[in-house]
Amino acid sequence: IAQAWIEKFAGVDAEAVQGLTLFRQYLLSLGDGLEAAIASRKELAEYSFILRENRAMAEYMLSADVEKALSLMEITGSQAWSMLHNTLTSTVVTELEQDGETKKLTLSMIRNLAYDASPEVRRKAYEAELACYPAIEKSVAAALNGIKGESITKCRLRGFASPLDKVLFESRMDRETLDAMVGAMEEYLPVLRRYMKAKARLLGQESLPFYDLFAPLGEITKTYTLEEARRYLVDSFAAFSPKMSGFIDTAFERNWLDTEPRPGKQGGAFCYTVHGVGQPRILSNFSGSFSAVTTLAHELGHAYHGLCLKDKNVLNVEYPMPLAETASIFNETFIFNRALEGAANASERLTLLDEQLKDMNQVITDILSRYYFETAVF
Repeated sequence: IAQAWIEKFAGVDAEAVQGLTLFRQYLLSLGDGLEAAIASRKELAEYSFILRENRAMAEYMLSADVEKALSLMEITGSQAWSMLHNTLTSTVVTELEQDGETKKLTLSMIRNLAYDASPEVRRKAYEAELACYPAIEKSVAAALNGIKGESITKCRLRGFASPLDKVLFESRMDRETLDAMVGAMEEYLPVLRRYMKAKARLLGQESLPFYDLFAPLGEITKTYTLEEARRYLVDSFAAFSPKMSGFIDTAFERNWLDTEPRPGKQGGAFCYTVHGVGQPRILSNFSGSFSAVTTLAHELGHAYHGLCLKDKNVLNVEYPMPLAETASIFNETFIFNRALEGAANASERLTLLDEQLKDMNQVITDILSRYYFETAVF
């Protein structure tokens, strides 16, 4: 078990991978003896889930020596390709004319302009983003081929029917559940299209250009400083959960958040919690919009999830992707509902409803299109 946890922190450590393989093979060799041991020894009961899961994983493991070799090859294989992709997308710059001056902006900076109130700024930012891609497209494609090619090879060697089957196994999820979720998303697409057509009409257009997906509606023009966003989140959660409110305040106070868009920084948002000390580290690209505030709420939901696991045994805190978004979406929804309840008039309600709908539209169509794309690539 200790070896298994070492491997979690040092995935490129070939010796740890070899030890984990031997550990899983040992569990497999026990057969029914593992269940008898769990039933008869109290110290094993706490670890029953992870023991059974590691035994199941043994079915897809190669020999310890081969696993060790594969882990070594990953360093200059998929991991190197992934680093290249991150470097290319975080350092590429594009030119945009603003206030009569030509500025060089990174992708995270340019994408924040999708929320700008000016239609001309949104359009120019979109065109500037597209213009920067030819400089990196072949390198990014090579990275994609390298990563996915390695994934296919390893799945074949281990006996998975496909990379999707491997992901489902690791996510503790069955194919029927995935198909039901994809089916629900596809069924709901006409509703999202109705929303986009309605938004186009409100913007005075026949159809909605891609660069207007995040165009603001209504009359809320307020933007937030980071400190204002902090106070809004802390005050909003205070009545619901003083513990969560205090935790969010502490995260800001102790600088656990990296919020500034800048050259060399990846776009998007991310949260990672250091188990045992209960401290998160959050990356975001704060633009000052209400959507940026809800993004902070989302990532702080992940962070609070990590805090709730702080006192759990270190081997029992890992959770799969289908569960990972529960706390974050809860936080996001809570902030939206609170803002909607406090709307002063119909125009503010329109703005807030549009914020919520465009985020739902983004999540559903983005995830679904990624699923279609990966299916086509494989």
